[in-house]
Amino acid sequence: MAFIKNLQYKDLTFKLPPYKKVTDEEVEAELERFRLSQSEEVEITDPNYELKNGDIANIYFCGYLNGEKFEGGEADNYDLTIGAHQFIEGFEEKMLGMKIGETKDLDLAFPENYVEHLAGKPVTFKVTVHKIKTKKEVELSDELVKKATKMQSIEEFKAGYRAYASEKYAQEYVSLKNEAILNGLLQNAEVEVTKDMVDAQINTMFSQLEKDLTQYGMTVDQYFEMMGSTKEIEAEGLREKAKENIKKVLIIERVMELENLIASDEEVEEFLKGNTFENIDKEGVKTSLSYTKTLQFLDKNNKWVAE
Repeated sequence: MAFIKNLQYKDLTFKLPPYKKVTDEEVEAELERFRLSQSEEVEITDPNYELKNGDIANIYFCGYLNGEKFEGGEADNYDLTIGAHQFIEGFEEKMLGMKIGETKDLDLAFPENYVEHLAGKPVTFKVTVHKIKTKKEVELSDELVKKATKMQSIEEFKAGYRAYASEKYAQEYVSLKNEAILNGLLQNAEVEVTKDMVDAQINTMFSQLEKDLTQYGMTVDQYFEMMGSTKEIEAEGLREKAKENIKKVLIIERVMELENLIASDEEVEEFLKGNTFENIDKEGVKTSLSYTKTLQFLDKNNKWVAE
């Protein structure tokens, strides 16, 4: 059992977080994002066309340090959106104006906070543009909405987004309240967290990241190298956050135990009623419901004041 002292969790006072409301401007901005997302990619055939921001360049690139290639600095048939800042500073900017078939040397420098063996060093990238695609914008209409979504009109799209955003902000509000409660409880409580617990939490985070990256054919190490970091650097940066997360979980579990808030089998079955998924992790569902019940208990048994 975790060591926890001075845990006070009832009759405390917390400040209400701001509640975000959906604005007309936000709805219009989402409508514009939708319109732009439907833009058609058109391959450029004009040999005199000059690459500009927003274009997609299919390129070969190879980086050289002191005249020598370096690992991870070469790729072919890479689609790079100009202006998206996917590469180091200056790379895309120096490609502006290039034409199909053109090769150019880009003299750059790696950022100071890049991976140690490259940080701050001058580098030359030899870049060849194979193809260029540009985006042809489309006009917003009911027909476009029908074609790209299950909705039938612009007005239905707007109403649908407003409903979605309202639900999203309501959930975020609950999350902010939960965060305020747990941060408040952490101020006075003393919670013992071991190094092994923190290491296990960080490994879990990396395992999830690795699982997400497999769909892109990347490893965690390759991802961090691309981001100018290392697994070790990121692990150290995550240590305090992991420790805080563990403390919050331990507090929730202690309150759950003291107030007998573990979800019953009947509550789990009620929650899953009508669910058609196979191989459901009922223990996972039970844990999630128990956490939710505990956070709702903490919400109801403490006071809230407006800021």
